[in-house]
Amino acid sequence: MPLMPLKSKIVLKYYCNYSSRGYTISIKANHQPLRVERNQNDNPPRPVIITGRNVLHYSQTRNTEENNMTRTCIKEAMDAITTAYKNNKHIRYFGVRGDDTGITVGQELDPSYDWDYENDRQSDRKLSGTCAVKMGYLWYDGGEEDLEEIGKAIAYHVKNYQYKNISVIGGSGQEYGADENETIITNAEVIYIFPVKAK
Repeated sequence: MPLMPLKSKIVLKYYCNYSSRGYTISIKANHQPLRVERNQNDNPPRPVIITGRNVLHYSQTRNTEENNMTRTCIKEAMDAITTAYKNNKHIRYFGVRGDDTGITVGQELDPSYDWDYENDRQSDRKLSGTCAVKMGYLWYDGGEEDLEEIGKAIAYHVKNYQYKNISVIGGSGQEYGADENETIITNAEVIYIFPVKAK
């Protein structure tokens, strides 16, 4: 494929998804594909984008910093969950929740309102607890399995919801919600708040 000539304004959109089987890369300039070379000696591979006379090396420094920050926050959340589970016999169930209002750790949360699906709006009926994205089974040992389950819940929340604040909440009971991966936690309180940069 011939190299694209440089334009006065080039808008780059860079997406890189890594998996155990390899990686996929999609790069566009003004919605047109650019030539991409991959250095297979890099781990993870580093794409080299060639646009005319310019060679842009994406060392993924920013992505690495963001991934490290997110992992650090997940570990902090795991520590908060483990502490709450061990020190408070009334906190046994956890989830990831979003709020547009200010929240603080230890804050008790009101029950959420049910949804009026017929009229597509919030109803006046309160649920038995506070809505959140459910987490998978936790061992409360700070191991990789627990970190992975928390990470999955965070990723699902970020993908499907838009809120100013994201937190981990815990409570004494739970039941399934109407939405996919939704849990309703009774007697819920805020356990951990994720920094804005970690979202």
